[in-house]
Amino acid sequence: MKFHHHLLALLTPIFCRYRWVKRIIGHKGPQLRVLLYHDVSAEQLQSFCEQLKSLSQTWHFLTPCEFESVISGTSQLRQDSLLLTFDDGFKSNRVLAEEVLGPMNIKAIFFLVPDLLSAIDREMSRALIAKNIYPNTKDQDMPQNWCGMTWDDAKWLLENGHEIGSHTMTHARLSCIDSKAELINEINTSGNTLSRRLNVEIKHFAYTFGNIESFSYDAFRLAAERYKFIHSGLRGNNKTGNSRIAIRRDAVKAIDSINLIFAFLAGMADFRYKKSLARLDDWAIQVEYSK
Repeated sequence: MKFHHHLLALLTPIFCRYRWVKRIIGHKGPQLRVLLYHDVSAEQLQSFCEQLKSLSQTWHFLTPCEFESVISGTSQLRQDSLLLTFDDGFKSNRVLAEEVLGPMNIKAIFFLVPDLLSAIDREMSRALIAKNIYPNTKDQDMPQNWCGMTWDDAKWLLENGHEIGSHTMTHARLSCIDSKAELINEINTSGNTLSRRLNVEIKHFAYTFGNIESFSYDAFRLAAERYKFIHSGLRGNNKTGNSRIAIRRDAVKAIDSINLIFAFLAGMADFRYKKSLARLDDWAIQVEYSK
């Protein structure tokens, strides 16, 4: 764990108490946060399960449908609530959906990459992960469990109440793309492919790598034309008054301590993302005004 993460974890009880008092005095409303996970190995499943159990004691897990209703303003948030999301489409996500989310009746959004879903075998799947998701990773350095889900796995997720979102066509870094045709392929065609193959509406899009430097206004505008919700990797509370399309998410790992996760959810690291979020929200405002 990084030093500043250790510090956050240690200060969590004090900060949470301060935030609770501040909310009571200032009549602040409940928080709406989104957790972002990636791969969760078999060895991490127990830790992941314990995280969710601890969180469920003070946070309410929303279904994707409930989240959409709240973020769109058609229903009110009555308590601190969480949405669970997973990026990239690792095979482990299907496993945790069966073994952990199912028994706990928690529904999530899984952001998938059509090219990875279409890999013809394990070798091709791992090659795509090494090339596009973790660039320049050598096969011998990759965990043995790293492999992508299949189209059948995606169908199983839908059949069990989860939602599918687009994570671009190839897991490209969108800020590095100058061609409009290529951007359309990564953003629009990915969602259309998922929709056609899975026979479901694709409303959510998560751009790759998560930071603001990996996105662009042109990419945001295209995504906003195709999807209802755009998910970032920028920490923050999705409170009333923020953009209804630009979603904040807290990236966490199954091996993180529960105190560290509570620190993120309490907003102790939000200040680091203030400028990036302002830029993201400005894009959203520009898009709204241009309609």
